[in-house]
Amino acid sequence: MGCYLEDYRARVGNWLQGLPDAMPKARRWGRLRQLEEKLENAMKQIEELKRKNSALEDQLRGAVARGDTVQRQQDAECLVLGDSIIRNVEAEHMRVQCFPGIRTEQLQRVIDNRDLGVPDTVLIHVGTNDLRWRRIGALNDRYDSVARSLGVTFVDPNSLIEDWDFGRDGLRINTSGARKLDQLYSRVCDFGGRVQNRNE
Repeated sequence: MGCYLEDYRARVGNWLQGLPDAMPKARRWGRLRQLEEKLENAMKQIEELKRKNSALEDQLRGAVARGDTVQRQQDAECLVLGDSIIRNVEAEHMRVQCFPGIRTEQLQRVIDNRDLGVPDTVLIHVGTNDLRWRRIGALNDRYDSVARSLGVTFVDPNSLIEDWDFGRDGLRINTSGARKLDQLYSRVCDFGGRVQNRNE
């Protein structure tokens, strides 16, 4: 971080020399100090975010190592990957891997670094933990990226899940919602062999 600050100071110093003398030197240097403080705060925030992301990745790796991730039906034709919202989802011929607290970009790394076998169909259900994002467009771009990397189709669970299928927090589904997700995933996985329209 020190070399960035020194480089920044050198560039700002050169810029300040080019300013007309009408602006008092003390005012110019005061503005420079303000900009340096903002840069230093931004660098600290970046480092803190990197540290938090690293801690979450370590936590995820630890959960996988301890077996905290939920896995069912090893010989499944359909693989469902997601956050804690899919914890109670289970259906025949379906393998569910639940990663509580995972966000979209972290799931992308899991997909890239794990042997997921060769299922006929892959379903990804994430996003609950990304809701703190204010920029929904960026979140949707991440979904598109994950979908493209796996060659999967977007399925809208909101077409089947109703408000009363959620718990008090409005984010996690209750048993009724889990049953509906079971049904939706079974239809999407289409165990009969025909192609499933995502809007059915």
